[in-house]
Amino acid sequence: MTTLPQAIMAARRLLLCLHEKPDGDAVGSNLAMALALSGLGKEVLVVSSDPLPDIYRFLPGANAIRSWQDAAAGEQDAVLALDCAEAERTGAPFDLHHYAKLVINVDHHRTNPLYGDLNLVDPGAASVGELVMDLLDSMHVVIDRQIALCLYTAIATDTGRFSYDSTTAETHRKTARLLDAGVDAGEVTTEIYESLPLPTLHLLGRALTSLHLQAKGQIAVMQLDAATLEDDGALGRAGESFEIVNFARSVQGAKVGALLRQEGKGVRVSLRSRPGVDISQVAHELGGGGHPQASGITLPDCTLKEAEAILVERLGRLLAE
Repeated sequence: MTTLPQAIMAARRLLLCLHEKPDGDAVGSNLAMALALSGLGKEVLVVSSDPLPDIYRFLPGANAIRSWQDAAAGEQDAVLALDCAEAERTGAPFDLHHYAKLVINVDHHRTNPLYGDLNLVDPGAASVGELVMDLLDSMHVVIDRQIALCLYTAIATDTGRFSYDSTTAETHRKTARLLDAGVDAGEVTTEIYESLPLPTLHLLGRALTSLHLQAKGQIAVMQLDAATLEDDGALGRAGESFEIVNFARSVQGAKVGALLRQEGKGVRVSLRSRPGVDISQVAHELGGGGHPQASGITLPDCTLKEAEAILVERLGRLLAE
């Protein structure tokens, strides 16, 4: 039976796809894999259904990411979906088999339904960046500074800068190897967390103004309505507001932080929790997904007030349990 690394090595042309609203793990993992495969002489196309957040454009290969319109049917030997909990999360306009006969699924979400022809899904991994690193080792790829920079970004962002329960000793061992390969941890921190454009900081200010507590101080909630988002224009740089939710989680006594953003007729919710509080099941029950301490939901056809009521009720039950 062909193993997953063997299948990747056998493919000459590969299509790599980011999930919708790409985060650091999706971007870093895909770019690391793309650099490695290109170094092996393979033809690689990386696509995304949404614009790449500006905060990740410092990564090597970021400007080569294309849209799904650049992916033609049947021209690839394999589709490699990294960090996509479901096939639909790729945002592909057609079924993934439209682009290649072989679909390879590499992920760490425990809700992943194993949609690939070959699957590597490990919920115990702190990030897909860790899984990609293991794959590159099994393929005998030398992890140079550029690949290491992408992998470090993937791991650091998906562990909440190594603060989530998912962070293990193995996570730190892998990170140490990436630092040995030449990664400057300070550079990554500066580029992602300390180089925000002024509109994003204005957005943070408005979010903090809306901050209030629910469930006897256990849930901290922030809201951004459509008018605010349109005025500041920061949400258009998709992803730059995702860290705002961490300010809600940082409130003394709060166990869960929530950021509610009005999008069209619905509300997009970002959730973060303290160690020991698993919010992923709540997110899954409400049609979203994610990790125990970092999850997201889109609630259709509701107002910010209605969305908050739904969340507070369900999160309140979780905290009571």
